[in-house]
Amino acid sequence: MQIRRMLVVSLAIIASLANVEGAMGQPYPARPVRIVVGFPPGGVGDTVARLVGQWLSERLGTAIRH
Repeated sequence: MQIRRMLVVSLAIIASLANVEGAMGQPYPARPVRIVVGFPPGGVGDTVARLVGQWLSERLGTAIRH
């Protein structure tokens, strides 16, 4: 019984490792990043989100939406 359990676990590990390459298909971020701000436009939260978005856009090399 112990050998059968070890065989099943080993096969499950091998099967999970075989699918790792498919999960790494797209580079991050594949789509534009969206920042959600829970405050109205024109306030301090909006200003900070715009500044952080600009900083992130330069660092990540992708579009940042807010």
